[in-house]
Amino acid sequence: MHTVSVKGNTLAPVSLAPDKTLVKTLNGNQVSLKIDRQLKANQETILNFHFEDAQTKQPIQDLQPYLGAVGHVVILNQDATKYLHVHAMDEKAKGPDAMFHTTFPSPGVYKIWGEFQRSNKVFTVPFVVEVSK
Repeated sequence: MHTVSVKGNTLAPVSLAPDKTLVKTLNGNQVSLKIDRQLKANQETILNFHFEDAQTKQPIQDLQPYLGAVGHVVILNQDATKYLHVHAMDEKAKGPDAMFHTTFPSPGVYKIWGEFQRSNKVFTVPFVVEVSK
């Protein structure tokens, strides 16, 4: 990691608030983030992105490879000092589930971005979660 200084006015930091529900709708895709256990620091966790058609609620099973895998996940803590790049457990999955395993290094609030592709369109789904001790 490198620190970069940028000239100009300093903006006040924006606090992240954990999402109340882990369901987002983007481009007709309803994406639910399912977590296999309570989020705790230094404990391996499975993040399961579950995909359904937003209108029909039918499972999506036609995700396309994006950069060689079903998807990619990036995770940053609130002050951007912890960065995680997470790989899929099954890179050839096509849905309705795309599973990733990770370990959060410390307690706090984290933002998760999952990147996926369907119908030749890449979409990014963000979630904010809180990790306990």
